[in-house]
Amino acid sequence: MAGKNQTYCGYDEEDADSIDVILIAPYQPDERLEFDRFLVEVIGPAIVRVEKKSGRTVQVAVLNDLLENEDISHEFIYRVLHLADIAIADVSAANGELDARVLSAFSIRQSLTAKPAIPFTRDPQPRDYPFNLRGLVLNAASENARVNAQAVLFSHILAAFEGEPKGTYVSDVYASLSALRTDLRGSRGSAGVHPTYEEIGYQPTHSRPNVRPPRFEIAMGDLRLVKNVDVWINPENTHMEMARVFDTSISGIVRHMSSNWTNSGTRSDDYIRRKLAEEMKGEVVAPGAALMTSCKGQLRDVHFVKRVVHVAAVAVNDDDPGCGYSAIDDVGVCLSQALQRIQQHNLSWMGRGHNRLASVITPLLGVGSNPETAFRNVLSMLAHAVRFFDSNPDCLIERFIVLAYSSEDRRLIRKALKRIPQLQNLSASGGMSCHIGMDDFPSGGA
Repeated sequence: MAGKNQTYCGYDEEDADSIDVILIAPYQPDERLEFDRFLVEVIGPAIVRVEKKSGRTVQVAVLNDLLENEDISHEFIYRVLHLADIAIADVSAANGELDARVLSAFSIRQSLTAKPAIPFTRDPQPRDYPFNLRGLVLNAASENARVNAQAVLFSHILAAFEGEPKGTYVSDVYASLSALRTDLRGSRGSAGVHPTYEEIGYQPTHSRPNVRPPRFEIAMGDLRLVKNVDVWINPENTHMEMARVFDTSISGIVRHMSSNWTNSGTRSDDYIRRKLAEEMKGEVVAPGAALMTSCKGQLRDVHFVKRVVHVAAVAVNDDDPGCGYSAIDDVGVCLSQALQRIQQHNLSWMGRGHNRLASVITPLLGVGSNPETAFRNVLSMLAHAVRFFDSNPDCLIERFIVLAYSSEDRRLIRKALKRIPQLQNLSASGGMSCHIGMDDFPSGGA
């Protein structure tokens, strides 16, 4: 623990990854002195025991000291809070009040990682702690309590240092944040899961009692196991350049499943990529544009897909090498354009009889970014879909399905349903207290 560049309150400035224990001390001068005494008498000996037991040096830093150093960046601070094996925070009250800065730093740690974070108090009387600390605060007020606290700290620091943290102080806050994380390619466990379908109640705004509205559904599961849906919506870029055939993205899946393969496993025809290139009238399409192609291979013969609608859901950031793509401003436009393209097909001679496109499934678009943007994109998608069907009561589409690869995606969809008055989750009870108007999103008409 002690060395040339390391003391109880020291740290290795060059590498945030090297810090094993991050300590969060009170900010009031008098309380800081009490914390330093506690560090020498309780925390320090526990760490020395860990070093003797493990045979390795434990690197320790005090967050307050890092914050006072003008040469330390905020990025370094966050990395330390994130990467340290264990955090220990003094949540003792100063003049009867809990230290807001200590609580804030502790909460940030809980949100950044599932690694353990231990709050302790020197107060003889219990306090009204925030909900994320309740039941966790280690009492170190009396002499006997300090002896117990040292034993607890030794046990948990050693376990965390050896990569096997105990569950007592593992962050439930971080675990609950999984509800905010979404991934277009699905969470672990979604691969190979046969889709289950959940109906969404849809009440159109038009007063046409003789017109049966389309059925809205959520499909939970693997897109590769979806069958008997006439149209798949495939998110692409404004250059309509499909992903590699073995890529895990939806574009890659669609390309692979619509290719023709020989018995030896080699591809004989990159069918859908060829057809998409034939539909292009130039090098790029407008953001949100939709192009329709036929399909072959497994997609047609096994899954009974009739058409694929490719939508420009992401646009190139610049024209420089490596500039990448970003989601377009309003991904809901993609859905409006796709549904309009399907309707045009159905109203033409090509959509007669068995060739009518009566069902469509779309993945969530633009959900690979931060949670707020992901929610707004899902809300926009549903809002545009509702607007399309409200404006086209004679639409020949009978079934509209939104694909959720994961429970996180499903939560986003269910949350968005509460904001659109025409939609309601049939498994939910009670009314909806807030909503948005369809005019909050720009029109995506063709």
